[in-house]
Amino acid sequence: MPEKTIKKKKGTHLLTRTIIFMAIIAVVPLIIAALSIRIFDNLQKKDIDARQIDVILRVEHDLNKEFSTKPNTNGTIIDSSGNQDKKTIIGLPDESTAKLKETLKSVITENEIKRTGYIFITDDRGMLLVHSQKEVSEPVDLSSSPIVGSQLFQGNIKLEGQPSYDSYWGVPVIGNGKMTTIVGFDKKIGVFVELPAKESNTDFVFLATQFSIVAVFAFLLTAIFGYYLASGIISPIRELQRGTKRIVEEKFDEPVKIKSANEIEDLGEAFNTMMGGLKELKELREEFIFVAAHELRTPVTAIKGFIQLVLEEQAATANTGVANPSTTLRTREYLTKAIGANERLITLVNDLLEVAREEAGRLEIEVRPTNITEPIATTISELSQLAKEKQIEIKYSPSQFLSDKSSEGKPAKDLPQVQGDARRIGEVTTNLIGNSIKYMGGAGTITVSHEIKGDKLVTYIADTGTGISKEAQGKLFEKFYRVYNEKTKDVKGTGLGLFIVKKIIEKMGGKITVESPTLPSGGGTTFSFELPVAK
Repeated sequence: MPEKTIKKKKGTHLLTRTIIFMAIIAVVPLIIAALSIRIFDNLQKKDIDARQIDVILRVEHDLNKEFSTKPNTNGTIIDSSGNQDKKTIIGLPDESTAKLKETLKSVITENEIKRTGYIFITDDRGMLLVHSQKEVSEPVDLSSSPIVGSQLFQGNIKLEGQPSYDSYWGVPVIGNGKMTTIVGFDKKIGVFVELPAKESNTDFVFLATQFSIVAVFAFLLTAIFGYYLASGIISPIRELQRGTKRIVEEKFDEPVKIKSANEIEDLGEAFNTMMGGLKELKELREEFIFVAAHELRTPVTAIKGFIQLVLEEQAATANTGVANPSTTLRTREYLTKAIGANERLITLVNDLLEVAREEAGRLEIEVRPTNITEPIATTISELSQLAKEKQIEIKYSPSQFLSDKSSEGKPAKDLPQVQGDARRIGEVTTNLIGNSIKYMGGAGTITVSHEIKGDKLVTYIADTGTGISKEAQGKLFEKFYRVYNEKTKDVKGTGLGLFIVKKIIEKMGGKITVESPTLPSGGGTTFSFELPVAK
């Protein structure tokens, strides 16, 4: 058989498409993680702003409370403009300035912004007055600090999160502040909070790390699962592809092996069932070729030989000019045998046509109320001479039959009609009685009888032949099957008759069975077919 190639369509393999699809799904956790981290970052910055503002407001409240309830340490202080009862931050005597700073220091140290955060206060020019974590021994100008400089000019609390910046002391920080007026002072002071960016990002970095680990793990898990899932689909499909190649090569003894415990495994089993059917069809084809070649060759060869003899006899007569009576008799004999061979050839062709019609759903059956005794009697009459030549007696008494109500005989007129086709019933009985005659193996008896069983009329055709083995009984109604043994090897046949008989009976709404042996001696075969009783 020439090798056939399967043309592959262009495109991405299913495995690749599945992996890409699963990878896209796996990216979703990464995107969610990235968005979550971004949202958390914004929320954290706002939270830091809120906490810084809260600290600033608390410090402002505490300062106002401190200076409104605590008497001044040095009495009335006169500022540089000569006003009384008005304290000023700048221009106080050293002793007063020290006490003021001490008061400011005590207030801001009572408030805390995280572990490493700190609070400091400046005057209205940005000069550092006190720091919660640093001792101020000399003037420090913080007006150049981004947060201090912005508040000196804006004087409002910054409500939105901001990027980190370098503090005066060279540390990346996140800060916030407010310029405010304290009770009893005519100049504003600045209250500022700064938190090292490293500490402010600790929670963010931790959460981002956790998110990243989980997202990467989810990505890898999804990718691995996707590959496993795709492989579980692709591997069976590839096995099915290999199976189709074996079918093309007619290697039906190598079924596909799929163990997936799902619908694909069921598909594999169905595929193997199909392979079994194709194997059977192959065997039937080979059997058909063998039977057809063998059965056609014999009658065709015989016809050719007998016609050749007739021509030779006619040529001899023409050469001598005298007709020989014995030659005329031989010519008749040859033509008779040629006709017999031609009949076998016609039978074979008809059987093949019947099989073809049945498989195409075109087997013609005309079912109607029918007297079953008429086609049976006709069949017996046609086969009586053949049976007589082989010393076989055919018994049929339609006037006697068994009933499910009584085993006593009844008149023939009481035998009910059946739903069937008279011509087809004749074909069935011709085949069954003819087989009994051919396979009897010597003198014997064939008995045809009827029995009523409910709404069915059962017809029995029993012979006294050698019988049929149990193994052969299971295959009798298959196409091209014939029983081959020492007693049947010389019997001509196609192996199609019983197959056709079974299909005809089923088309008429009945069924056919075989039982063997049916005699105490271990021989005999009984075929029975039932048909519906006509109402």
